[in-house]
Amino acid sequence: MESSSAAALYRASDPDRDDGEAVLSAYRDQIFYRLGIVAVILLLPFVVNAFLKNRLGIAFASLALVVIFAIDVIAIRRGRKPPVAPSLLIVPVALAIGVTITRQGVIGALWAYPAVMLFQFVASRWVANVLNGLLVIMVIVLAYQYLGPSVTVRVFVTLVLTMLFTNIFLGIVLRLQERLRKLGITDALTGVYNRRQMDKEVGEAIERHKRYGADSSLLLVDIDHFKSVNDEVGHAAGDRALREIAALMRRSLRKLDLVFRIGGEEFLILLPDVKRVGAAEAAEKLRREVASGEFLPNRKITVSIGVGEIGPGEARDQWIRRIDQALYAAKDSGRDRVVIANVPAPGSN
Repeated sequence: MESSSAAALYRASDPDRDDGEAVLSAYRDQIFYRLGIVAVILLLPFVVNAFLKNRLGIAFASLALVVIFAIDVIAIRRGRKPPVAPSLLIVPVALAIGVTITRQGVIGALWAYPAVMLFQFVASRWVANVLNGLLVIMVIVLAYQYLGPSVTVRVFVTLVLTMLFTNIFLGIVLRLQERLRKLGITDALTGVYNRRQMDKEVGEAIERHKRYGADSSLLLVDIDHFKSVNDEVGHAAGDRALREIAALMRRSLRKLDLVFRIGGEEFLILLPDVKRVGAAEAAEKLRREVASGEFLPNRKITVSIGVGEIGPGEARDQWIRRIDQALYAAKDSGRDRVVIANVPAPGSN
């Protein structure tokens, strides 16, 4: 039970699971915070003007929007979630726009355009499109009744185009955001994860072990005599071999396992929910596959691998140091082999 719970937690934190939409969601409160400030500043003069001209319906509808925006802005400023969810703004926004259309005609329809953009940036794309679809239907019904067919067609076409262009723009932003995220956590040459992501993932594995007793193992992989490879065949061929070996590692392991490049020819592999016996089997399989691979013409490439399961109460540096010692033992005993580190006894760290 503990193992399956830990695996579920692990899958939830898998960086490959995130997409641009998930990344953007982390910033939505800040987007809404800034939009809310702008809305309060810009709407207040209209509220005052409506009261002065005794347009009480417009005045109270606009005032309700200002109050809601102000409440949410203050909450976000204090580090809290907005009391009124941005998606619930559809009601006061629709009310304010509807009243303005009935009282001021086409001027009221103009307020639908910033509303469309507001929902697109403060709600998920699916929710935003549903809300905007409902808003457009309401505006078109009122426009047909109060503005006539000709204006209604123009309002409908321009609102739909606004939704379309905003979706296209947001899609580009999400893709760029996701690309930047991946660049920040992956190694540019091999495409596997980098050292920064290794620190995060190994730290989370240790935390899962502390909380749930979840097993994890590490493989420290070093390509044997790789400096001589670069000297003999050149760095371009050496880089190509590194990419192919990294790709082989990912194919050889489970989808759940994570590969990190932590040095020139050194890789660390995290195996969640795997004890050292299973990790040793995975390491031996990888060693054989690399040894039988053809990465360079007329030259065999081998790897030495240190293997170790996380020990009781073990910190990250202690865990990696044990695996590093096993790797050096593999090198000292002739390379092209796997050495398993002993699990330390409780309290020996």
